[in-house]
Amino acid sequence: MPRLPAPPQPPLRMLSNCAKAAWWCICATAPAMRTAPTNCRCNWTTATASPLSEAGRALLKTIGRDFAKLQLPYAELIISPFCRVQESALLVFNRPGTIDPALRYTAAMPDAEKQPAVQRTRHWISLPVASAGHNRVVIAHGPNIAELMDHLPPEGGVLLFRPLGTQHPVGFEYLASIEPRHWPALLRQLAPL
Repeated sequence: MPRLPAPPQPPLRMLSNCAKAAWWCICATAPAMRTAPTNCRCNWTTATASPLSEAGRALLKTIGRDFAKLQLPYAELIISPFCRVQESALLVFNRPGTIDPALRYTAAMPDAEKQPAVQRTRHWISLPVASAGHNRVVIAHGPNIAELMDHLPPEGGVLLFRPLGTQHPVGFEYLASIEPRHWPALLRQLAPL
């Protein structure tokens, strides 16, 4: 499968169309702790490793506030089983997501072992959204995205995709990235729309 290049400049104004279309997917990554915590909010196991840092929690609360201002309708919130992703869903969207156990972090996996997680990531950003006028939110991991295209999202990054269908050769069109530093300008641009 060919890797897709990242657009050089995120087309931020296209977000105004999200409220009218049913083809948007969003993936986010979040800053995590680099060592085992003493007060983890979930089980500390291999499957739930690297919970959010305090800086990560603060960043995600800000992203949640900013994302809410966009008033984008979404019907699905699909998340990785990792602790930091479960907490990210609560901080950004104020609700738990639907955990997909196959949507695992791929960075430390051998090629053969990571392919099911990469294909599951492709599935969720390729699958058309069933609810007309809504979006799908997928909270996954940057390395999974990097396996699909030539782009590693920064921590706290939000990516926008148009699903092209699971039978399509690539499956999705990458539209834009929103880094945490983009939010103030994005909200100012969209205010008059």
